[in-house]
Amino acid sequence: MSFAAVLLTATGCSSEDSGGSAAVGGSGQPDPDAPLAFDVVEGVTSDLASGECAQPYWSENSTGADGQVDFRQLDCWAEGDDPESVLGGLPELIQTVVWVEFDSADEARTYADGELSDRTVLVAGPTVLVASPYPWAEQAPEIVAEAQAACGCGALRP
Repeated sequence: MSFAAVLLTATGCSSEDSGGSAAVGGSGQPDPDAPLAFDVVEGVTSDLASGECAQPYWSENSTGADGQVDFRQLDCWAEGDDPESVLGGLPELIQTVVWVEFDSADEARTYADGELSDRTVLVAGPTVLVASPYPWAEQAPEIVAEAQAACGCGALRP
């Protein structure tokens, strides 16, 4: 899916917002306090299948982060594995991309500050998007930038 398609298909920045941009005062600058909805992240990552990640699959993680409201991780499964089946084994790579929602922006910033320095991180209000450099060495910054542009929200963490 192209960047333009993501922008056209994105439904908004939060589950409560039915559309529109979260840019600060219409300035075109991302609103750091606006949340990043999971459906935007899912749209941005919908075409990530590659040799290193034959079958990208989003799953929930109830043990992912202290204080989380919702935690979803993109795992990479081998071709032919059934990620929905317990008998499918373990994914080839886990948590290649992570989206987490917290009760507050402070909790989200604390979580982001604890992430490894080699990861690309976007903090958007009470939500955090983390992209691992493996297998997305060149795509990790693009994944985060496309999500930020699609919702007009968040701030990148160095």
